[in-house]
Amino acid sequence: ISIPDSVTSMGAGAFANCTGLTSVIIGNSITSIGESAFYSCTGLRMIRLNSMAAPLIETNAFFEIPGPTIIHYRQGATGYAVSYADVPTVEDYFAYSTVGEINKAVAVAKTQGQQDVVADPTSYGLYTIAAAKTELIDMRTGSTILNVNGSNAVLQLQIQRSVDLGTWTSASDDLIEVELPMQQGKDFYRFAMPQE
Repeated sequence: ISIPDSVTSMGAGAFANCTGLTSVIIGNSITSIGESAFYSCTGLRMIRLNSMAAPLIETNAFFEIPGPTIIHYRQGATGYAVSYADVPTVEDYFAYSTVGEINKAVAVAKTQGQQDVVADPTSYGLYTIAAAKTELIDMRTGSTILNVNGSNAVLQLQIQRSVDLGTWTSASDDLIEVELPMQQGKDFYRFAMPQE
Protein backbone atom coordinates (compact mmCIF):
# COMPACT_ATOMS: atom_id res chain seq x y z
CA ILE A 1 0.00 0.00 0.00
CA SER A 2 1.00 3.63 -0.44
CA ILE A 3 -0.03 6.18 2.18
CA PRO A 4 -0.36 9.60 0.51
CA ASP A 5 1.52 12.75 1.45
CA SER A 6 -1.71 14.25 2.81
CA VAL A 7 -1.59 11.87 5.81
CA THR A 8 0.25 13.38 8.79
CA SER A 9 -0.26 10.72 11.47
CA MET A 10 -1.15 7.05 11.84
CA GLY A 11 -3.20 5.98 14.82
CA ALA A 12 -2.54 3.16 17.27
CA GLY A 13 -3.12 -0.28 15.75
CA ALA A 14 -3.82 1.16 12.28
CA PHE A 15 -2.66 -1.98 10.46
CA ALA A 16 -2.25 -4.37 13.41
CA ASN A 17 -2.42 -8.07 12.49
CA CYS A 18 -2.71 -7.29 8.77
CA THR A 19 -0.84 -10.42 7.69
CA GLY A 20 -1.54 -9.85 3.98
CA LEU A 21 0.38 -6.57 3.96
CA THR A 22 3.75 -7.08 2.21
CA SER A 23 5.04 -3.55 1.65
CA VAL A 24 4.12 -0.02 2.63
CA ILE A 25 5.29 3.38 1.40
CA ILE A 26 4.54 6.19 3.84
CA GLY A 27 4.26 9.72 2.43
CA ASN A 28 6.58 12.61 3.23
CA SER A 29 4.18 14.49 5.55
CA ILE A 30 3.97 11.83 8.26
CA THR A 31 4.89 13.16 11.72
CA SER A 32 3.84 10.27 13.96
CA ILE A 33 3.23 6.53 13.81
CA GLY A 34 1.18 5.25 16.73
CA GLU A 35 1.55 2.38 19.16
CA SER A 36 1.28 -1.05 17.46
CA ALA A 37 0.47 0.59 14.09
CA PHE A 38 2.01 -2.41 12.28
CA TYR A 39 1.91 -4.89 15.14
CA SER A 40 2.23 -8.52 13.99
CA CYS A 41 2.13 -7.76 10.25
CA THR A 42 3.93 -11.03 9.64
CA GLY A 43 3.94 -10.74 5.82
CA LEU A 44 5.49 -7.25 5.81
CA ARG A 45 8.94 -7.17 4.20
CA MET A 46 9.53 -3.58 3.06
CA ILE A 47 8.66 -0.30 4.75
CA ARG A 48 9.64 2.99 3.12
CA LEU A 49 9.41 6.32 4.90
CA ASN A 50 9.63 9.33 2.58
CA SER A 51 9.78 11.95 5.32
CA MET A 52 13.10 13.83 5.42
CA ALA A 53 12.74 14.20 9.21
CA ALA A 54 12.04 11.06 11.21
CA PRO A 55 8.48 11.00 12.53
CA LEU A 56 7.71 10.16 16.14
CA ILE A 57 7.56 6.36 16.05
CA GLU A 58 6.03 4.76 19.13
CA THR A 59 8.08 1.99 20.76
CA ASN A 60 5.97 -0.93 19.53
CA ALA A 61 4.83 0.48 16.19
CA PHE A 62 6.71 -2.29 14.35
CA PHE A 63 6.56 -4.95 17.08
CA GLU A 64 6.35 -8.67 16.19
CA ILE A 65 7.39 -8.24 12.55
CA PRO A 66 9.70 -11.09 11.54
CA GLY A 67 12.88 -10.73 9.47
CA PRO A 68 14.03 -9.96 6.87
CA THR A 69 11.87 -6.81 7.01
CA ILE A 70 13.77 -3.52 6.52
CA ILE A 71 12.69 0.08 7.05
CA HIS A 72 14.06 2.31 4.28
CA TYR A 73 14.40 6.06 4.69
CA ARG A 74 15.51 8.60 2.13
CA GLN A 75 19.05 9.75 1.49
CA GLY A 76 19.90 12.75 3.64
CA ALA A 77 16.97 12.27 6.02
CA THR A 78 17.65 12.91 9.70
CA GLY A 79 16.60 11.55 13.06
CA TYR A 80 15.98 7.91 12.17
CA ALA A 81 17.02 5.24 14.67
CA VAL A 82 19.16 2.22 13.75
CA SER A 83 16.10 0.03 14.29
CA TYR A 84 12.54 0.10 15.61
CA ALA A 85 11.35 -2.92 17.63
CA ASP A 86 14.23 -4.96 16.14
CA VAL A 87 13.33 -3.99 12.55
CA PRO A 88 16.53 -2.48 11.07
CA THR A 89 16.61 0.78 9.14
CA VAL A 90 18.74 1.64 6.12
CA GLU A 91 19.39 4.91 4.32
CA ASP A 92 18.13 4.33 0.80
CA TYR A 93 20.45 6.10 -1.64
CA PHE A 94 18.27 5.24 -4.63
CA ALA A 95 14.83 6.15 -3.29
CA TYR A 96 13.14 8.96 -5.15
CA SER A 97 9.42 9.47 -4.82
CA THR A 98 8.69 11.40 -8.03
CA VAL A 99 9.81 11.41 -11.65
CA GLY A 100 10.94 15.01 -11.13
CA GLU A 101 13.32 13.94 -8.36
CA ILE A 102 14.76 11.18 -10.53
CA ASN A 103 15.33 13.60 -13.42
CA LYS A 104 16.96 16.11 -11.06
CA ALA A 105 19.31 13.44 -9.67
CA VAL A 106 20.28 12.34 -13.19
CA ALA A 107 20.97 15.95 -14.23
CA VAL A 108 23.17 16.53 -11.17
CA ALA A 109 25.12 13.32 -11.88
CA LYS A 110 25.64 14.33 -15.53
CA THR A 111 26.86 17.80 -14.59
CA GLN A 112 29.25 16.43 -11.98
CA GLY A 113 30.56 13.83 -14.44
CA GLN A 114 31.16 16.47 -17.10
CA GLN A 115 32.97 18.69 -14.59
CA ASP A 116 35.19 15.77 -13.54
CA VAL A 117 36.16 15.06 -17.16
CA VAL A 118 36.89 18.70 -17.95
CA ALA A 119 39.00 19.03 -14.80
CA ASP A 120 41.18 16.03 -15.65
CA PRO A 121 40.60 14.84 -19.23
CA THR A 122 43.80 12.74 -19.44
CA SER A 123 42.92 10.33 -16.69
CA TYR A 124 39.19 10.35 -16.32
CA GLY A 125 37.25 7.21 -15.57
CA LEU A 126 33.62 8.18 -15.77
CA TYR A 127 31.29 5.44 -14.55
CA THR A 128 27.65 5.86 -13.65
CA ILE A 129 26.08 3.58 -11.08
CA ALA A 130 24.11 1.90 -13.87
CA ALA A 131 27.23 1.30 -15.98
CA ALA A 132 29.15 -0.07 -13.01
CA LYS A 133 26.28 -2.40 -12.16
CA THR A 134 26.15 -3.66 -15.75
CA GLU A 135 29.90 -4.33 -15.69
CA LEU A 136 29.59 -6.28 -12.46
CA ILE A 137 26.81 -8.39 -13.93
CA ASP A 138 28.92 -9.05 -17.04
CA MET A 139 31.79 -10.30 -14.88
CA ARG A 140 29.67 -12.74 -12.92
CA THR A 141 30.17 -16.45 -13.33
CA GLY A 142 28.25 -17.71 -16.35
CA SER A 143 28.58 -14.53 -18.38
CA THR A 144 30.13 -14.33 -21.84
CA ILE A 145 33.33 -12.88 -20.39
CA LEU A 146 33.95 -15.18 -17.44
CA ASN A 147 32.69 -18.77 -17.44
CA VAL A 148 33.32 -21.65 -15.07
CA ASN A 149 34.63 -24.93 -16.43
CA GLY A 150 34.91 -27.44 -13.59
CA SER A 151 37.17 -25.83 -10.98
CA ASN A 152 38.56 -23.25 -13.43
CA ALA A 153 37.24 -19.87 -14.48
CA VAL A 154 37.73 -19.21 -18.17
CA LEU A 155 38.35 -15.64 -19.31
CA GLN A 156 37.52 -14.99 -22.98
CA LEU A 157 38.71 -11.92 -24.90
CA GLN A 158 37.90 -11.22 -28.55
CA ILE A 159 40.42 -9.06 -30.41
CA GLN A 160 38.91 -6.85 -33.15
CA ARG A 161 40.75 -5.05 -35.95
CA SER A 162 39.96 -1.97 -38.01
CA VAL A 163 41.66 0.09 -40.72
CA ASP A 164 39.26 3.03 -40.55
CA LEU A 165 37.89 2.93 -36.96
CA GLY A 166 34.44 2.46 -38.44
CA THR A 167 34.41 -1.19 -39.49
CA TRP A 168 35.67 -3.84 -37.07
CA THR A 169 36.38 -7.49 -37.84
CA SER A 170 37.83 -10.49 -36.06
CA ALA A 171 39.00 -13.96 -37.01
CA SER A 172 38.84 -17.24 -35.12
CA ASP A 173 42.51 -16.78 -34.13
CA ASP A 174 41.56 -13.53 -32.41
CA LEU A 175 39.72 -15.30 -29.59
CA ILE A 176 41.94 -15.51 -26.52
CA GLU A 177 41.03 -17.90 -23.70
CA VAL A 178 42.82 -18.01 -20.37
CA GLU A 179 42.01 -20.60 -17.70
CA LEU A 180 42.19 -19.34 -14.13
CA PRO A 181 42.30 -22.05 -11.44
CA MET A 182 39.79 -21.20 -8.72
CA GLN A 183 39.83 -22.08 -5.03
CA GLN A 184 36.38 -21.63 -3.51
CA GLY A 185 36.28 -18.44 -1.46
CA LYS A 186 40.04 -17.82 -1.74
CA ASP A 187 40.77 -16.35 -5.17
CA PHE A 188 40.16 -12.89 -6.54
CA TYR A 189 41.17 -11.63 -9.96
CA ARG A 190 41.29 -8.24 -11.59
CA PHE A 191 42.44 -7.20 -15.01
CA ALA A 192 44.51 -4.19 -16.04
CA MET A 193 46.25 -2.91 -19.13
CA PRO A 194 50.08 -3.05 -18.84
CA GLN A 195 51.70 0.25 -17.93
CA GLU A 196 54.89 1.37 -19.72
